[in-house]
Amino acid sequence: MNSTVIPEDAQNMGNINELLSLISEFGDKYGEIKAKLPYSINLIDLLGANENAHSRILERLLQHKTKDGKFEILESFRDYLSVMHESFGKIEIEKPEITSQKENIDLWIRDEKYAIIVENKIFTKYDEDKQLSRYIEKTKDRYKEEQIYLIYMPGTFKEPDHQTLGRYRKKFEERFLILTFKDDILTWLNDKVLPIFVGSDEKLLSSALEQYIDHLKKMYNPNKKVYMDLEIIIKEKLGLNDVTSQEVLRIITEKEEAIEKISEWLQELKDRAEEDIFQQWRKSLKKKYPKPEYELIEGEKEAGLIIPVEDMKIRVFISKDGKNKDGALYCQVDTHCKQKKKKLPDVVEKQVGELLKECYNKDKTQIWKWFECKDFENAYDAAYKMILDVIPILIKMK
Repeated sequence: MNSTVIPEDAQNMGNINELLSLISEFGDKYGEIKAKLPYSINLIDLLGANENAHSRILERLLQHKTKDGKFEILESFRDYLSVMHESFGKIEIEKPEITSQKENIDLWIRDEKYAIIVENKIFTKYDEDKQLSRYIEKTKDRYKEEQIYLIYMPGTFKEPDHQTLGRYRKKFEERFLILTFKDDILTWLNDKVLPIFVGSDEKLLSSALEQYIDHLKKMYNPNKKVYMDLEIIIKEKLGLNDVTSQEVLRIITEKEEAIEKISEWLQELKDRAEEDIFQQWRKSLKKKYPKPEYELIEGEKEAGLIIPVEDMKIRVFISKDGKNKDGALYCQVDTHCKQKKKKLPDVVEKQVGELLKECYNKDKTQIWKWFECKDFENAYDAAYKMILDVIPILIKMK
């Protein structure tokens, strides 16, 4: 008996059609299940929290001081660190100074005798060139090397790039920790910090802790019931019920190529949609500011103007960064590329910096604000509104 051989392309197309049908049913069921979940509201979910916001939240928590002068959350953090690595147990807490984004260091915990550099990588997947080395050098202005400790804090486990510590890699082996938000920060806050304040008269702090913990749980520990209900659909549609584990592996492996193909197509559609948005922005800016002294910025995923201010040219533009999580949008103001080393004029730094309120680069030649692209309803509109707010300020400075 001859078996019928299905051409590979036809078989792949059949898999793709089957998976597209599954995606449609999966999406409908997911919406239906979510609608049945108890109503909940979390201000962090609603307002969004980028990487810098997570640093600021931790900063404010660690700054908490009791009426009798105790830094109990900071002490709890130190205790957690000492369990992870005994060298951190040597740190003494007396008169801490805790900042976020100062000198571009995400979280900087300092006392008279020690300094902890915390590098927050909850979303970012790459390390800047010699990033931790630069932060160590900056901290050495006030501390000896043996007084400095490092914490690298990704969302889920990830070792830092070899280059980021440079010549300090070996020197800091005994004073270096990797803490993840998923397994360490969430556990510490939920198990060690929250119980301190449950039932206390510090209701706002307790509420803030509960909401932040809830926010992290949603990021890393999604609702198990939702997963189980959706798993039923997947197993039924792919014929995974009542088969051996080997057969489950075979079927899923067979579908993976089609899933990858669908993912490629979706990414291509996303890219085209984004390019169209940037093209619309460029057309709008060209129409709104037609004067020859304003040079249009026309990168593939860039839109903005170059504006003469004082004795230099200032760029203000929206761009899409492929290196960042989800390729975050950002609105940036900087000196024109040919004048990169020139510091922004004080008047620009003051007025535009106040508006963007996000961060500066080390030598203050750039100011920028991030917009999380996962919030599609607001991110693109907010980024374009930001650039329309900034441009008139720069034009008035001509």
